Amino acid sequence: MPHDSSPAPVVTLGISGFSNSGKTTLIEAMVSRMAGPSCIVVVIKHSHHHVVPFQPGSDSERFRSAGASDVLLSAANGLEQQGQWCPGVLPTLKELLNYAGKSAPDLVLLEGFKDVAGLPRLWLHRGNHLPSEQEEAYLARSLAVVTDYPALFPALTRLPLDNPDEVARWVQLWRAGFTSTNE
Repeated sequence: MPHDSSPAPVVTLGISGFSNSGKTTLIEAMVSRMAGPSCIVVVIKHSHHHVVPFQPGSDSERFRSAGASDVLLSAANGLEQQGQWCPGVLPTLKELLNYAGKSAPDLVLLEGFKDVAGLPRLWLHRGNHLPSEQEEAYLARSLAVVTDYPALFPALTRLPLDNPDEVARWVQLWRAGFTSTNE
């Protein structure tokens, strides 16, 4: 990954949650609803696992098919970027965001990165069970919870897990407010 000058900061939103909470499915649906000429979307996915690049039906392929202008996959064994596999390349989040910013996106969606402090994020919670102490800590650092059981979270902004249109609208409003206050 080249290390030249940093582009302007971009609007970044994390989509976080525990395994199998629906992060990839939600991002794919959001990208298909938001990406277009008036909204360039880049997706950066973080995986703690080793991956085999360029598998049919992979998350990266799903994001690209949904309309993401670029997809970066940072895995334990390398980096996939613009259709190239870079084995052993393990960039920091800052480096990934700098790279993503070169395509002048309107929005960067981050899948994973749940332990990154200060990152604006949506937290996904699936199931009719109270959140654990660990999940409560993640929720406290989130803008909203996307869930299939909103009654569990009366004090939080709640978005329906089964309605990606509503989640996408909320993100567009949040992005509009973010960009107007940061210009």
